[in-house]
Amino acid sequence: MFDKYLYRVEENGQFIAGYGICRISQKENPVFLFTSLRYIRVTDGSALWKIGSRVYPVKQGDIVAVNNIEPRQFVGIGEGGFCCEIFAFSPSVFLGRSACCALMYNRSPDFSPVLPLSGECREEVNALLNLLREKLRLSQNSFGYVSICAASLICAVTADILQFLRMRFPGDFTLAPVPSDNAPSLVIRAVEYINARLCTPLRVEEIARSVHVSRGYLTAVFQKYIGIPPGEYISRCRAERTLYLIRTQHRGVLDAALESGFCTSSGFYKAFRHIYGMPPGEYLRSSENGGDTE
Repeated sequence: MFDKYLYRVEENGQFIAGYGICRISQKENPVFLFTSLRYIRVTDGSALWKIGSRVYPVKQGDIVAVNNIEPRQFVGIGEGGFCCEIFAFSPSVFLGRSACCALMYNRSPDFSPVLPLSGECREEVNALLNLLREKLRLSQNSFGYVSICAASLICAVTADILQFLRMRFPGDFTLAPVPSDNAPSLVIRAVEYINARLCTPLRVEEIARSVHVSRGYLTAVFQKYIGIPPGEYISRCRAERTLYLIRTQHRGVLDAALESGFCTSSGFYKAFRHIYGMPPGEYLRSSENGGDTE
């Protein structure tokens, strides 16, 4: 999983967490959808943000929890633009922690991703996010140790948010059930298998065999814990890696796509448009000023 971050934590070559700063101007309105889960902390400005099918007003000081299922698009940005911090992390951080998964996935129809934090809870969550940012910064020199700390802090932030929401809005969202099987660890193993072979031909049947389950069962647990089927997850990871190669190694679009595991140019363009809602050239132009970070 690739993205543009100021600080990035990996473990055994796999993305764990990242921190970035996003600045969006009034003229920018690309559609965003990433394979990572994210906390967004608004540091300046205000905007109308379409998340899924609903539009939410966001302003300085707000904290927003977004998943990897609902597309996002700014439909109105205040004068002077909009700036926020992004705390991104792999869904695998939450695997086996059903309560944490609930905040990202198991929401009632009227639940707002713009978290209604206030008072001491807001201060505590902000303090934990500041600590997480510092841990991610230090990770540039110590990947293995800090990656564990980052995962623990992400869960601590989520636990604090959940505790506040349960007290203030009891019954406003449904907690995910604790799995009775070994599904979370199965998904982790499948993701590891995909990440290790992302740039080679991959079939869902092959991935299912590697973790000793049927294709149908793998698809079901992937949909439940990652939010998308395994084939789409692979396409999104390849599209993100394509963008990473273009930006960091100045590769041509098609060269980067083929190196990232797409077999044909037509397959790449079709997948990219499905994921980002526009052709790669248009997306790259729309994100030249940093909008792609979120």
